[in-house]
Amino acid sequence: YFTSDYDVYKLYMDGFYNHNYDGDVVRLKVATTGSYTQQSSGYSYASYGWTSEAETNNEDNTDHTYSRISGHQGQTATSTGCLELTIFDPMGSNVKNFIAHSVTNEGDITDNIITMSSVTWDSTTAITGLFIYFGSSTITCRKIRLYGIKN
Repeated sequence: YFTSDYDVYKLYMDGFYNHNYDGDVVRLKVATTGSYTQQSSGYSYASYGWTSEAETNNEDNTDHTYSRISGHQGQTATSTGCLELTIFDPMGSNVKNFIAHSVTNEGDITDNIITMSSVTWDSTTAITGLFIYFGSSTITCRKIRLYGIKN
């Protein structure tokens, strides 16, 4: 959860993969209020990705029901992804901004995807938590770390 003690947070996910579906992307929703109410609107994001096969891909979406924060990810423990998410001023009264960097592997370890994403949640409501998930399967992650940074 977030507190007013820190202005910026860094979230690290190491070794994540899908259980049931090869090629899904990691998604983000924010939670608000003490009951961790999941917010399902007002997300805007832009993603740009590069693959080890020299392909590029960009995607953007406004007023969406979630934010995409990774490239496509495989479904085996031998082809895991990693993610770094920066959360700016989650307890503040400004629109919420995030930056995500990820490396994922679609299907096998020879098809690496590097993705950079910028995310905005168009609300001035304080964020109390995050929901990070795949759209169609269970997420498994070796390690998740959250650090707060004071100004």
